Formats: sequence, C-alpha cells, structure tokens
Amino acid sequence: MKLSNHQKKIVDKIIAGEVCDIPSYLKVFHRGHEQQYNPEILCATFVEAENGMTYTFKDDHHNFYTHVYDSAGIERHKRLIDNQMTYSLKDNPLDRAVTAQLDMKICPEVVTFNEKTFRFNFLENKYLVADSFLAIKDFVALWSYLRREALIFEGRKPVENDDLSVFFEQVEQNIQPETYPQWHQKNIFGEPTSSDSLPKITVCMVPQKSVNNYIKSAWRLNQDHLAMCEDFVGIKMMATSELLNYRQKGYRTVEERSQRNNLVAAWVAVAISVIAVIIPLFQKSDVGYLDQISQQISVIETQIHNDTDDQNIAAELGEIQEELTILTEEIKRIPSGELILSIEELSAKIDELNCIIEEKLTDGQ
Repeated sequence: MKLSNHQKKIVDKIIAGEVCDIPSYLKVFHRGHEQQYNPEILCATFVEAENGMTYTFKDDHHNFYTHVYDSAGIERHKRLIDNQMTYSLKDNPLDRAVTAQLDMKICPEVVTFNEKTFRFNFLENKYLVADSFLAIKDFVALWSYLRREALIFEGRKPVENDDLSVFFEQVEQNIQPETYPQWHQKNIFGEPTSSDSLPKITVCMVPQKSVNNYIKSAWRLNQDHLAMCEDFVGIKMMATSELLNYRQKGYRTVEERSQRNNLVAAWVAVAISVIAVIIPLFQKSDVGYLDQISQQISVIETQIHNDTDDQNIAAELGEIQEELTILTEEIKRIPSGELILSIEELSAKIDELNCIIEEKLTDGQ
C-alpha cells in the first residue's frame, strides 16, 4: 500500500505516541471539534415561534383552564389544567396574561454500547464530534492496514464519551411548538426591608415550554457509522519496532520492498540481455564501453538483491547513462541505424530504471 503524505504523518504521530485511537487522531489533525447547542439560537427560535403569544388561567366553575392569546390579544385556544395544579393556581392568581418562558432542560441522547449506558447532553456539555465521517473512515482504513501487517500493538481501554461522541452528527428537523405551556410555581426573593429582616418572598405562576421542541438541528448518534467502526472503539494502538523499521524503509513492508526490488531486477535483466545482443554488432574499440556498462548493471542487480541503499543504485545508473550518451555519439559516425536503435532502446530501459529508483527515493522522504 502506497501511503499518502497525510497517512505518513499519521504513522509518525503513532510512533510519537500522540495518535492511539479515533478521538486522538481527530484532535491531533484538527479533523474534529467540540460541539454544543447554542442557547441564544434556541431562544431566538422559541421567540420566533411564539410570535407574541401570551397566556393566563381562569377559574370556570371550580375548573382551571389555560387561555392562549395571540399578539393582538385575541383568545385563540383554551384547555383544562391538571387538577394537581388547582391549589397553586387558586392561591396565586394572575391579573393579566403573560408571556411564556423557555424551560432550558433538555432530554439527553442515550447510547448503549457494550452493555454500558452513556448520556449526552449537548446543552450542558461540549463533546468531540468529527467534522465528517470521511475523516474517521480514512483513518480506520489506515489502521486496518497497519493491523493486517502486524505493525502495531493493540489493547483494550475503557470506552469514554469521546469514543462515541465522534459519531454524532447534526440532523435537521422540524420544530414542534407547544400550543399550551406547563404552569410552574416560582419564588421571587425581594430585598429585605431592614438589616435584621428576612427577604420578602413573592410567589407567582409562570408558564413554561420545553426547549426540546425548539431545536432545528439536533445532535444525533449515527448508529450505522458506529457499527462500521465498532471493532476500533475501546481499542488503543501503540507502535512496534516493526513500525519504526517500516518508516525507515520508506513506509513499505518487507513484502512490498521485495516486490519493488524484483521489478527493478527484472528491468536490469532486460538491459543485460539487450547488451548481450548488441555487443557482437560493435567494432572492437566500442566493445569496452559495453563490457563496462554490463559490469555496472550486474553490480546494480547484486545491490538490489542485497537491499542496498537506493542512492547508490541511482548513482550507478547515472554513470551508465553518461557512458551510453558517449557511445551513441561515437556510433553516429558509423552508418549503422540498427546499432543506434539498439543503444536508444537500452537507454530507454535505463530511463525506466531511473524512474523506479526516483519513485522509491521520493516515497522514502
């Protein structure tokens, strides 16, 4: 697997111990941020939905009813109030209709994972959420590769809020404004009349509506995304000595390096076979050049099988190209199109070898 520059940086952070799971990856590479409901936006949504409505309650033959008025003061609805509120309403009457207040108590999102229950209240707390699931998916794909190649050590860890909150996402929904409020008794403490007196307490009835009905973009767990990554939740990874060696060898496994070396060796064999064919076609004075080139290519083949530094191989190829250029110029003085064509073919093979080596060197940076 050829790693991208970003994936190589992830491997570096794993080796440094900074990345060990999905939440740490999102934090280190800024692919996730803490999220929370904005109370000001919720309040603005509530005020817009209310549109100036007011509320009061009235005693009608010993039954209390909530009365709803629009912004012009015209009564629109009324409904019987639960008898449990009767005594509080009777003791604390209203002399005019009042606006409703927003009850800022939210129903938390409940998540069960591995038989343990987690509650997420995005109004009271901030939670780490991935900017997009694509970031998690790409990271898990790299993690799967490192796991398959036995380049990392893994162990279990306690599942925490961050391990699950990363799979939350915002879901647009229609708000559901409440027609009728809930009546609550509220104590208002006034200033004491003197230094040795108690503060005056005024009791009043306040209409309230739940904030849960005024959330346009709700934070919800994406169960499908969590299920896809379940094998990586509650798992911590650590670098092994093999991962260090993997980085030192240009982010390639032993098998990948072997395959690449076999490819280079195959091209070297092609070059040698071309030389073997064209040597008899040369004049005696020119054979020395080809003998020297043939010896250098054989050295390169040995270096490849011994996993020698690619810089050395690249240097050898550079010398061969220079000698081929000199040889081609000399041959051009002799009318032999077949010889020139063979040399150009050999030069093209050396160019391809150079490209392979340069790619290896680039990958290792």
